[in-house]
Amino acid sequence: MWVVDEALAVVVGLYLSVRIVPRNGLGIDRVFASPRSSTSANIYSSAANFYSSTPSYRACLACATYHQNVTPTITTERLTLRAWSDADAEPFAAMNSDLDVMRYFPRPLTREESFAMVERIRARWNDGWGLWAVERNDTQEFIGFVGFSQPRFDAHFTPCVEIGWRLSAPSWGQGFATEAALAALAWGREYIDFPRNEVVSFTAATNVSSRRVMEKIGMSRDPADDFAHPTVEDPALRAHVLYRLAL
Repeated sequence: MWVVDEALAVVVGLYLSVRIVPRNGLGIDRVFASPRSSTSANIYSSAANFYSSTPSYRACLACATYHQNVTPTITTERLTLRAWSDADAEPFAAMNSDLDVMRYFPRPLTREESFAMVERIRARWNDGWGLWAVERNDTQEFIGFVGFSQPRFDAHFTPCVEIGWRLSAPSWGQGFATEAALAALAWGREYIDFPRNEVVSFTAATNVSSRRVMEKIGMSRDPADDFAHPTVEDPALRAHVLYRLAL
């Protein structure tokens, strides 16, 4: 579980202790350099600050005991990234049938398709990484997913690891996607072997909201990387933009 707490400072005025606790209770301890006055919100506010090599924001691994096949639980100020439970299936199906949520996808998913997707997501963690279920800390409500996947189509940027997210419509506009994505990135840079030492993200060119999240977490776009998604037939959605982040 991510805990960012001034009481856990290990070097006065400079470092905060951060702990990740996987589902089986085994811990991953990290120490991140940060001004003592910083809050967890400040830490997660910018990927550029979070990963910078400047003295004020230099990250170092204190101790790591991460076991493959175990989905780690990561807790931020407002969210928990955790393993999927059976109880997530129904709200996930409702989310995937929402026309607003699925606006930039070829079509909404049926209930059966959503259930099958949950099982694929769970199985993906057998390789050591994947998509987390995301819930709010204040309500314990499931609000969607965030994490990593491997595109199955061929393109000029594949093979690659993609970071992505999908949240329920009532959860939009509150910074949840950015907060969850930054926490996932912090974990992924330590435990995923990213091709070319980069993570990518892509979406329909018209999906301004998702593109804004990509930019907030420090990703950048080169128009030369834009591509026509080979598995999308709808001309209005086929044009995609690609964002990259060097790790």
